[in-house]
Amino acid sequence: AGVTKTISCRRDMGYQLEKKHIFFYRSMGWVFSHFLTVSDAVKNEVYRREGINKHRITTIYNGIDVNSFKLNDEDNKIKLMQELGLSSDKLTIGMVASFRPIKGQLYLVDAIKKMKEWHGKIQVIIVGHNETEYFIEVKERILSYGLESLFVFPGSRDDVCRLLNIMDIFVISSINEGFSNAIIEAMSVGLPVVAPDSGGNAEAVQNNESGILFKPCNSDDLADKLLKLLENCEMRKIMGRKGKDIVDKAFGLKQMICKYENVFLE
Repeated sequence: AGVTKTISCRRDMGYQLEKKHIFFYRSMGWVFSHFLTVSDAVKNEVYRREGINKHRITTIYNGIDVNSFKLNDEDNKIKLMQELGLSSDKLTIGMVASFRPIKGQLYLVDAIKKMKEWHGKIQVIIVGHNETEYFIEVKERILSYGLESLFVFPGSRDDVCRLLNIMDIFVISSINEGFSNAIIEAMSVGLPVVAPDSGGNAEAVQNNESGILFKPCNSDDLADKLLKLLENCEMRKIMGRKGKDIVDKAFGLKQMICKYENVFLE
């Protein structure tokens, strides 16, 4: 078609790639003028896996429209919690992720089981597509632990902003992430984040400042980090404010668009 410049975008850590895919990517690397990745973690993985020179790779973090994640008023918050069957007297741990094995919801379930002293003081809401076999597995694990009264599953929603605003702590327990939009959306409304130290998460969450990182696939460490935040209201507030400031400065939609424009112009 006469196109002289082509750009390859890589948006995850390649967890689904088989040997044949890697062979294809390595063979076709010369075709592309440049590569874009959503985090330095993905950039390093592309370099390691495909041998692409790092000078040919640019990291551009995902950005969000911060103005679309404004806080709701208290009346709307209470009304929504009542609709979902959540108690305003309990602390709410929240997650936004479709039910797939890579998202690791089972690690959160196992962590909640270990936090026995908090079972009467917390509730967990997991938002996301749940018509999957993995969701059935997660539900069965919850039932086997007798924790069904602690969990709420509203399914897929188009009002994620409203749901974020009823949470006290945001958690993801993914096995891996290229760069999590869910994290920066949560930070944009002032939520402290607990996330695994894998993929690009450490590039979004400043450990012990805007949130806490835990060892990936480790429910014991996840439970410890959640307890640390649950027991310290002031820490939650400080981390939430710090996270909101980070998103405003580094992960806005305008910043992302500007960086894409610069790459295209080059």
